[in-house]
Amino acid sequence: MVKVKICGLTRLEDIEKAIEYGADYLGFVFEPTSPRCIAANQDVLAFATERARKVAVFHRFDGNCAPGFDLVQAAQGANLAPRRALQVIRVASDTDLELFSMHDEGLLHGVVLDAFSPTEFGGSGISFDWAQAEAFVAICDLPIFLAGGLNPTNVKEAISVLHPYAVDVSSGIESAPGIKDWRKMRDFIQAAKG
Repeated sequence: MVKVKICGLTRLEDIEKAIEYGADYLGFVFEPTSPRCIAANQDVLAFATERARKVAVFHRFDGNCAPGFDLVQAAQGANLAPRRALQVIRVASDTDLELFSMHDEGLLHGVVLDAFSPTEFGGSGISFDWAQAEAFVAICDLPIFLAGGLNPTNVKEAISVLHPYAVDVSSGIESAPGIKDWRKMRDFIQAAKG
């Protein structure tokens, strides 16, 4: 069964609903340019659960992270602990996937395929051509987390094309940046887990 990551969580009530509906991963953004940044939200940072894995999301990871997170997700960075990192590849073309260093596989928990945006590092609502990633997914031994423009109406199709380990959603289930729409969240998880 496909796993689900709900990303860009900023409110305790949304976290609780994500867990209730069956999310497997919870993403918390530390990128200061994001409207979903939680760096100063102590209530959210202190939230603990054993029912889902907590992921600290960065654009560039400098090695510093709040305690209590299971994984770190970053497009670039240093000091990514073995098996505790999700490497983001921002896909604009097949070339982006070809540049991924497969020799780093042993250090990673998985790879996040997200759409390239010139202005945002995630949560843009932009999708990419999933067919571009089929060859990469076929040869990559790591779990693939598919992100980028997913929502309750297209997630089944995305899964049928790429058969990822997990799907990752943020803006596709929001009423405003950082504010999750519970109906969309429930529908997304149900559609993904089908």
